[in-house]
Amino acid sequence: MSAKNVVLLIVALGALGAAAAIFINRTGGPDPEGLGSSMPMLCLACGAEFDIDKGAVARDGPPRCPECGDLKTMTCAVCPECHRHLEFVGHGGNPASCKYCGATLDDSGFAENEAMRHKSVNDAIQKNGG
Repeated sequence: MSAKNVVLLIVALGALGAAAAIFINRTGGPDPEGLGSSMPMLCLACGAEFDIDKGAVARDGPPRCPECGDLKTMTCAVCPECHRHLEFVGHGGNPASCKYCGATLDDSGFAENEAMRHKSVNDAIQKNGG
């Protein structure tokens, strides 16, 4: 194999490696922590309720409100009865009851929010170098 062929082989392998890296970056790669699932959000500026992809938060940082465009958004609890989004109380605790339908809430009824209570958006951003 001539020196020219070796150089061409190295360049070709480098190009394949770069293409693979771009593909993995664009598709999000493997999702070992469930970052592809959605997360309930609440806008403190206008009260809009929306869901966002956890991976998008980890990649892009805190989300803007889709209604008003403000950055005053936060993760929140979801009422198991009426499915409205509710602000956490204290340091990420669930409210005692839903302010919309009056359903009594406790931590045992919010298993799907338990992980979110302990993993803030900022934790995800910091973990991914943001």
